[in-house]
Amino acid sequence: MDGPPELSVRIPNSIDVPKDACLLSKLSKNLVIDFLLLTAVDCEFLSCFYYLQEPLTYYDTKTGFVFVGKMGDESKQEKLTIGLVKCDMGSGVGGSASTVQNVVTILRPKGVFCVGFCGGMNASKANLGDVVVSEKLISYALHKVTDSGTERRGTIVPLNKKVNGIMKHAGDGWDPPLKNKEREVQVVNGTMLSGPTLVNSKQERDRLLEDYPTAIAIEMEGEGNISLK
Repeated sequence: MDGPPELSVRIPNSIDVPKDACLLSKLSKNLVIDFLLLTAVDCEFLSCFYYLQEPLTYYDTKTGFVFVGKMGDESKQEKLTIGLVKCDMGSGVGGSASTVQNVVTILRPKGVFCVGFCGGMNASKANLGDVVVSEKLISYALHKVTDSGTERRGTIVPLNKKVNGIMKHAGDGWDPPLKNKEREVQVVNGTMLSGPTLVNSKQERDRLLEDYPTAIAIEMEGEGNISLK
């Protein structure tokens, strides 16, 4: 299998992130946060931070560090106001669910996106380097075990109706920052599996595909936010 496509941009290092932070209570109450981006590991956070223009750093004991800035085309005056946070991996204490709940209560964003890397489920639908957009999330961990076998009872959560129309066109006009422009990547919409287990087994992946044949990717953070939908 080929490696991931090489980027034409330099993703910042942790040392490039501003150290000075203001109390989150100092953030203007009149500031409208369009979207909150939730990340779990350094490479996810730093990739988003690269696109955050004029970032300001805030801190609160409930939320930890919150980075607020603008995102959008440099040539356009109207840009989105973005909040960026990092949580622990998984959906437990300090994970996606508790972090989102704490930050949303204070920032009141219009929407929340979990941003990061995921595992592919079907190479015919999504390849390494493609951008996967979850239009439906399935928590696959719930199941019923009987003497005759295992019955999966995954909770299905569709994308918010207001966001669905936008995300179907997420790839329109997108120019991926690739060093080799001959390498093609695409934006793929489809079903995302989420659960507490880090699946790194072809056998388990194939077993999940038997139960969820439409799945194109699997990750760990989304499950914790099902109760917040």
